[in-house]
Amino acid sequence: MRKALALLLSAVMAVTVGATVLACGGEPGKDGINGVNGIDGADGAPGKDGLSAYELYIKAHPEYKGSEEQWLAELAGGSKSSYEYSVVSYGRNFGGTLTAGTASSNGSTMSFENAVVKLDQNIIMPTAEDAEWEINIGGVLANGGASAELLASLDKTVTGRVYFGVYADNNIAYLGVNEGGFYFNYCWDVPGATIKSSHEYTVRYKDGTYTLSVDGGSFDKFTKLNYNQSGTVNITDAKVASADLNAKIRAVNGQDYFEWTSIGADSHKVSCKIDYLDVKTSAISDYETMSKHPLYGKTIYHLGSSISYGYTSGGKSFAEQISELTGSKYVKETVSGTTLVGNVTPANDSYVSRFEKFNFGDNPAFLMLQLSTNDFSQNKPTGTVTGSNVTSGFDTSTICGAIEHIISETKRKSPDTKVVIYTCAIRNSWGNRTKYGAFVNATLKMIQAKWDIIVVDLFNLRSVNTDSWMSDDIHPSAHEYANKFTPNMINALVDALK
Repeated sequence: MRKALALLLSAVMAVTVGATVLACGGEPGKDGINGVNGIDGADGAPGKDGLSAYELYIKAHPEYKGSEEQWLAELAGGSKSSYEYSVVSYGRNFGGTLTAGTASSNGSTMSFENAVVKLDQNIIMPTAEDAEWEINIGGVLANGGASAELLASLDKTVTGRVYFGVYADNNIAYLGVNEGGFYFNYCWDVPGATIKSSHEYTVRYKDGTYTLSVDGGSFDKFTKLNYNQSGTVNITDAKVASADLNAKIRAVNGQDYFEWTSIGADSHKVSCKIDYLDVKTSAISDYETMSKHPLYGKTIYHLGSSISYGYTSGGKSFAEQISELTGSKYVKETVSGTTLVGNVTPANDSYVSRFEKFNFGDNPAFLMLQLSTNDFSQNKPTGTVTGSNVTSGFDTSTICGAIEHIISETKRKSPDTKVVIYTCAIRNSWGNRTKYGAFVNATLKMIQAKWDIIVVDLFNLRSVNTDSWMSDDIHPSAHEYANKFTPNMINALVDALK
């Protein structure tokens, strides 16, 4: 059942609703928001204790011996081991500004209608595997509507957002990420009737896994994943699903954290009745607020065939998605049906020939090279990896020789450009999967060791099974790019910058 309300940073904050303000403690509140649409209600009653946020914290944590100045410095510096946030207390005390819709209070419940509330204080949410946090919320989560986005994060990128919500018509509560226009929702089963009546919920992140408890019951794990409230697949391993979600969160934010910044969002306004909404987090000492993504302004070259091009998605692949999410630049030399192997003469029939079109005077941060599926389906010769002292003169009529030639020439032309080879996420039913896998698991490792390159291994990626989201055995759909390719690539590139 409901836990004791957290004594917290915003415990003495006030909420601004249009031109009205509700006081949370101390002097009698003026111009309360008991009315609707900005109509003044009766003056609020005097606060019970008038304690400051620091005094409330000391009352709840008598073991803390620091001064108020030290306490504030620790909060600002992120050095405390945990934080507690009270977004809504007793149905009336909360800190935020209403930017859309209406809000009212009856003294025990805050009611929102088609609302968006910008929180006065962002709530830092860590997603590293050793982090722990809880969201405790009580009330009617979808009042008069099927869907609500109860907490949402700031857009750290052009199109990225993290959110916690419910969808009564689909009988789910979910944590999700808006990534490039695709809403990936990691869901728990919650009956619509429960969502539309008063209940108590605890969302917990612990040991790298997300769980949900309703009315003090068992903590349940994710059961399904959908995008845009459709295209649902079942989740069989909740920890793997949690890792998938964290990969997306990290990709859009550039680190293992995000921030709750609002109740509702412009695109997903909320109609709900909240008795209380508290958050407690830990392990936030390494958090850093960033004004832009780590890949912002970086130039990325892409060399590949249909999977890099976006064969079944109108010529748009992970290359465009990465650019949109991070603010990076890109150049594509991608032609469907082509292979790694080939001549160095100007032509479009091979990666080797198209490599010559890149202008390395642009100082790209990365060259992303697709391990072609076409070479294996067309039975191109594999060749062998040359010795550690061989840096030129490669046999580009073989797969190994073509890859080594491209790596060697990139390092010669632009020593600061990092070479990234990515393997393809393909269905088990693809006829050449065994040959491809053998190269990935043996030969590619030898190439990586010799040249000290980055490998993004999507072939062996352990993730939620979304094979049904592929367009065919080897070609991703647009949402499968966003689901699997784009976040894992972004994270690998960010790691390479460190």
